Amino acid sequence: PTIDQSSKSSSPIVSGALNRSSSSMGWMNILQDMSSDKSYLSQDMSAPTPAQRIDYFALCLASHFATVATFVPTDVDSKIRGHCWQDPDPAVLAAQFELTKQFAGWEVGGVSRRVLRVIPDDSQESQRPISGHDGEWLGTMMGAMGAFLRTGDSMRAQEACELVASELAREAKAFRYLRSLPSSPGVDTVLLKLAAVMTHNVGDVDQGLSYWLDSDHSNNNNNDNNNNRNSDRDVDVSAVMSLPPATREMYLRFSRLAHERYERFGGEFGRAKLLYKQLLSAEGHRNYPLREARCLRITPDLMLPLAPWLESWGRAVATHPSLSVEDRTAVVRQLLRGCDDTSKAWGVPNQVGYYRALYGMQSCGSLEGLTKYLDKDCRALLKTHTTRLHLGLSDISFATKLGRHARELLDSSS
Repeated sequence: PTIDQSSKSSSPIVSGALNRSSSSMGWMNILQDMSSDKSYLSQDMSAPTPAQRIDYFALCLASHFATVATFVPTDVDSKIRGHCWQDPDPAVLAAQFELTKQFAGWEVGGVSRRVLRVIPDDSQESQRPISGHDGEWLGTMMGAMGAFLRTGDSMRAQEACELVASELAREAKAFRYLRSLPSSPGVDTVLLKLAAVMTHNVGDVDQGLSYWLDSDHSNNNNNDNNNNRNSDRDVDVSAVMSLPPATREMYLRFSRLAHERYERFGGEFGRAKLLYKQLLSAEGHRNYPLREARCLRITPDLMLPLAPWLESWGRAVATHPSLSVEDRTAVVRQLLRGCDDTSKAWGVPNQVGYYRALYGMQSCGSLEGLTKYLDKDCRALLKTHTTRLHLGLSDISFATKLGRHARELLDSSS
């Protein structure tokens, strides 16, 4: 689409998306209204108007919110973090900023099973959960901040900065609180889950910041097929130093929180990254094997929780009334294929979560009955030493072992 660079709005733009997005189910309102609006689908988008561009951003934001924690996520990361924030119209940017602020209030429980509630004893804050959706919000808000710094909208840039800093401080406080509690399998499991979420979230901050440095935004496709969000990528120092002073200050304040300058936020993101890198990084894959089992998409009950703690999810697969024997067999087949390190097509090296899901299915008597429906390669995988070890390791034993390793790492780093 072509955007007329000379056409800028001098007053707020009337966009239905802003009115639809204000409730906790704003994402659903946007999707329902746009899908039912036949005139919207037939509009000429060759040269989109400001209102159409806002609605497009809202559609991308709502679609991403609804699917990012499912087996079929959208591919619009680059749009909401970067491309849409290049709009030449300040009124469009302002409207997108309002939509992004409303994103933070959308109810995440219906679209994700990767949600944590950690409320420090001295906290006066609302009991808003912590999840990977906060990272998606952070990455989008970094796009907003960069846009306002670039266009000289210092008031909105400062507001975005304060919102980002508040969210990061909230997550760091929750991690610090969990570290302070006596070790137990339950506490340590939540601590590790939070470490994974926090590392993901500051990875999204870095992805949003990458658009501040990239002059060719068409080449920055941080989408579902790019699993580098938690990698130790080098940053172009010359590009950072060439930023305007105020922009460079903001960039350095929030960039690479998991990798360096650990005095920021008490070093909690560095500690979280330590746990993630040493104990959980193999679980940060895209679950391509399970995407093949389409039966998992029929109900939100079967959305995948944080790995590797998939025992309860395995039990849900084994007992859910919506699944047939054929469905359960398909899931077991894909779990085993994901455990096959020799398979270039399906294997996910070093992951543990799929083994834990198989244990969950075994623990309620489902796995043995499905074995006869598996092909010989899958039956052979069930008999390997690694599989048998996991099938003999209870939930509590697994959580205790992993938690002990986590505490040892934290003790050695202090």
